Amino acid sequence: MKHYELIDKKIVLSFAFLSLLLMPSFFYVVFAFPSMSFGLFVACIAVILVSLKLDISFSTKKIVSFLFLLIFIVIYQFFTFYVENFPFDHRTIASMVFLLILIFSALIFGGYLFQYQSKTFFNVLPFLVFFSILIGFFAIFFEQSFLGYELYAKSVFPFAEPSHYAITLGPILFASGLLLSLKYRVLILVSFICLGVLLPSLVMMLFSFLMMFFFFKCSIFKKAVFIFIGLFFFYFLFFIEEGAYFLERITFSSESKNLTALVYMQGWSDMFESLEASSFLGVGFQNMGILPPGYYGDLIYSLAGEFKNRNDGGFLAAKLISEFGVLGMLFIIFYIRLFLSSIKLLIRWINTASIDQNAQLSKLSIFASGIIVGFFVELFARGSGYFTSGVFMLLMSSFILYKFYKNTKVAVI
Repeated sequence: MKHYELIDKKIVLSFAFLSLLLMPSFFYVVFAFPSMSFGLFVACIAVILVSLKLDISFSTKKIVSFLFLLIFIVIYQFFTFYVENFPFDHRTIASMVFLLILIFSALIFGGYLFQYQSKTFFNVLPFLVFFSILIGFFAIFFEQSFLGYELYAKSVFPFAEPSHYAITLGPILFASGLLLSLKYRVLILVSFICLGVLLPSLVMMLFSFLMMFFFFKCSIFKKAVFIFIGLFFFYFLFFIEEGAYFLERITFSSESKNLTALVYMQGWSDMFESLEASSFLGVGFQNMGILPPGYYGDLIYSLAGEFKNRNDGGFLAAKLISEFGVLGMLFIIFYIRLFLSSIKLLIRWINTASIDQNAQLSKLSIFASGIIVGFFVELFARGSGYFTSGVFMLLMSSFILYKFYKNTKVAVI
């Protein structure tokens, strides 16, 4: 490959990743959109155009599969409408069309990464790591009073808040660190711990613990580091004033006054209410929040003067199960199966057993596994709905792992 061709592909790939990671939040803040879906839509179109420019083929079989998926969702939605009389309107139809575009673009981008298993992809990772970390520290040292970000007290440009920054870039940093050298892993881990404390962000601390577990081989040193950090974190939570910020967010009690904890408990409560009201069918695609607010919803309103996260549940699993019922549970089970197989692959990678460290196919599968494991946080801790960069990365990574298992004949758990 000629040098200028490699540079061109690096630029194109960097543009695709940055579009996916930054556009949704940027459009959400600057243009005051009600959600991040429009920015993600623009990023998906950019990815499709980039992939087509790179001559990625897309078979008729795949197109038929996507149409079938869309038809299935429409039929399921109609079924919930007729059985339980939940809404089915133009917003639902528009969301279904966008869901198809999201799936299409994610798989076509995954196809690009799988097809071009060369230096290009892995050469881009250090740039993504440095860029992501710089964004976080920029928010600490520089006031962000421009383009509408002054309306958000804790914005991390181009993200509206630290949790959006963490949930979007956390999986990328985690997955990239698995493939980079020890110095990069230490840089990522130390930076995320510092940012988690300084911004502050509980989601970043969750990713930091994930990194601590997977970034280093199992050894006495690693166990000692875990014990030391565990003791320090315990001391930080209970004996340092700043630790109260994190402690309040993990104190799940009906007497809590912390909005983050209340939103999380509201998600679980609304999920069970939706299942009961819909006879376990779900209230329908994009219909979470149509039921009357429960105890936690009313409590949040009394504290904040408005309802919060009623449409997205606070975390993706709550929304998925609320809207699709039993089918949503099957999606969760499928993810957990993929999650466990990804952990198995990562553990083998860490211990350098049964995996060729130089095989680019193996490296790509490790990156995909890292994304899937990192998505656990968005699914069960903090999420913003279906149309996020994290969901795109999950779909892309699932496709890559499917191709990996198919080509290598490795058994999935």
